[in-house]
Amino acid sequence: MRKLRIFSLLLALSFLLSALVFRQWYNSHEEKHSNECNVAINRINAEICSSDTYPDAVIAEKSDEWKRAFGTACPDVIEYMPITSDEHEVFTAGYEGDSVVCAVYHGDELSGLMRYSFIVDNDKSVTVFAVTLIGINFLLTAALFLHIYIKIIKPFNRLSDYPERLARMQTTGRLPESKSRYFGKYIWGMNMLADRLENDRKHIRDLEYQRQTLLASIAHGVKTPVANIRLYASAIMTGLYSDVSSDTEIAARIDSNAEKISNMVAELLETSATSLVDYEPVIKPFRLEELRELIEREFADRLTISRVPFTLNCDDKLKVCSDKWGLYRVLSQLLENALKYGDGTGITVDMQKQDDGLCFTVRNKGELLPEKELPYIFKSYWRGSNAAAKEGSGIGLYVCHEIVKLLGGSIQARRLEESGEMEFIIYFDE
Repeated sequence: MRKLRIFSLLLALSFLLSALVFRQWYNSHEEKHSNECNVAINRINAEICSSDTYPDAVIAEKSDEWKRAFGTACPDVIEYMPITSDEHEVFTAGYEGDSVVCAVYHGDELSGLMRYSFIVDNDKSVTVFAVTLIGINFLLTAALFLHIYIKIIKPFNRLSDYPERLARMQTTGRLPESKSRYFGKYIWGMNMLADRLENDRKHIRDLEYQRQTLLASIAHGVKTPVANIRLYASAIMTGLYSDVSSDTEIAARIDSNAEKISNMVAELLETSATSLVDYEPVIKPFRLEELRELIEREFADRLTISRVPFTLNCDDKLKVCSDKWGLYRVLSQLLENALKYGDGTGITVDMQKQDDGLCFTVRNKGELLPEKELPYIFKSYWRGSNAAAKEGSGIGLYVCHEIVKLLGGSIQARRLEESGEMEFIIYFDE
């Protein structure tokens, strides 16, 4: 805010200085022109007085020569006015306004008067116009800064701490709705974010309650099978059962209790994976160019800095009806994987209409997954043999699969042996 005040003050001073400099220049120019006109008039008048020819003849003969000699200082109109007075008076040239009158003597006798007239140019009006224009520009600029301060800066100062308080959970209130064209959408978006954060907090509390309940249930459910397994193992070690039929029966009981534990673990993993996909589709029409712009905004600069060749082919004018942000989430995950597991020699994205549907493909060069691993690539918590040295949890492709399924499409992965690329294909029927 302090910098803005300083900048506004400097701007006002620059306008004022501009006006003063222009005015000073104009006054200096006028004074110089006035002096040049005085010199020109006196010389012309002296030449007329020294000539034996009638003044009108001198004027007709010398006009062009005077204009070449004196330029803009030469009078535009030179008139001789004869007089019959015998009264002897001394006249001197003084340039004031647009007309000057001088005496013409032949010898000691006053023969007439010379009137030197200048056609008034628009210098003064130009000066007034220029100064007025500077003043108007200053007022408009001041009004613009005042508008920016009242409509943008001042409201923003009131809103600036809201995101921080929201992040620190220091407020659960909502910003008052506004029709301001500058902050109306921002306020609406912040209120949506506040609602989403509140819902997420509630969801996290519910999940925590479910986790505690599930852990207690599993602990209680596992306790009995584990106790039975330990009991049977102790019986075998102490030789309580010696015949073969008893050993077979004990092994069957141990296997039964182990299966119960396995089922509980599978249920736990399934519940955990299901909670990962927190997504509700919002289906509405959009053009593919909107999705392309989102991807380029997020990845183009990153890939350029990383020097990874990136090609994005898109039918921009194609209008589709789906969830733009859901598709963006899926494609973003596939591109992140391409950056992580690719060799940096090229990534290609295609978003095209096909005869019977809409197809998205993401291809990247790098180490190919074995064919036998492809059926498991979209399983939760599963990681391929090429991921041993990479960070990750094995849930990204699972989330992609679930989102595509919710959008009514399918996703698959395949090896392209000829080009040495992994390709992910997302397909939607019309």
